Amino acid sequence: AVDLALRDFQRHGSQASLNVATATLDRMVAGGIYDRIEGGFFRYSTTRDWRIPHFEKMLEGNAGLLGNYLRAYQVTGEARYAAAARDIMRYVDSVLSDQDQGGFYGSQDADEAYYALPLSERRSRPAPAVDTTLYTDWNAMMASAYLLASALLNDERPRRFALRTLDRLWKVAFVGDSMRHYYDGDAHLPILLSDQVQMGIALLDAHAHTGHSRYVEQAQRLAAFCLTALAEPGGGFADALLQPDAPGSLSRPVVALPANSAAARFLTRLAWLTGEDAYRVAAQRTLARFADVYDRLGYFAAPYALAVDELLQPP
Repeated sequence: AVDLALRDFQRHGSQASLNVATATLDRMVAGGIYDRIEGGFFRYSTTRDWRIPHFEKMLEGNAGLLGNYLRAYQVTGEARYAAAARDIMRYVDSVLSDQDQGGFYGSQDADEAYYALPLSERRSRPAPAVDTTLYTDWNAMMASAYLLASALLNDERPRRFALRTLDRLWKVAFVGDSMRHYYDGDAHLPILLSDQVQMGIALLDAHAHTGHSRYVEQAQRLAAFCLTALAEPGGGFADALLQPDAPGSLSRPVVALPANSAAARFLTRLAWLTGEDAYRVAAQRTLARFADVYDRLGYFAAPYALAVDELLQPP
């Protein structure tokens, strides 16, 4: 929703939309949901004023917020947004990443007592435990954010780490013709739409930052899998490869708006990049499937709006 507000300001000069985005980002970074000592954001606030957090830190949330603050900096030029972005990366680099091999860890546990301590006392007790699992979709999201950070902050280090992460993910989690959902020494859990789509978007980002055609070729392999294995007859994509003998609702497809919005954005970018119209047609059919329902979802439909905008507007 913040990204949509920033896009509306960019496209149409809407000061009201810019105010929505900046007020949200400013109040988050000023509230208890932001860790001023160790950096990064906690998972969510238990109060409407951002004051009292739930103390878990998630890779997914910090990836999204890193992108938000970077795009706010890109749009406004305000140094406080660049500072917030750098501080998120400081935390991720020190706690939620494998600096030797590449890859981002999934989360850090909630520990209310630990975060209540002064800095001097924190250092005398173990930090909350970290889940070192590499989740494909979240890793791809953070890799994309790191690539953007490298360009906007004129810093080569995030770019190098993002590319190393994507190369590692492809090596350990691409099995057969698709990405597995997570890696913990072995690759597990085929075959989820969000992993293929977020990895595809990150690979296109890697191509944009390097010019290397192999990233486009890898992205096309993931798109081909989505179009052959996950596409639904009425447009859009199922969230997972169906197992007909699975219990209950697991045997029926779920065509969810968030992952399908991301799929449409992925296919639209491929269409512009390769000139292959089949990608554009698939993106259009995906978005058309939700044309009668998106307006019931409030700001949860923001990813859909971004996808529609990108389909209609040249890059």
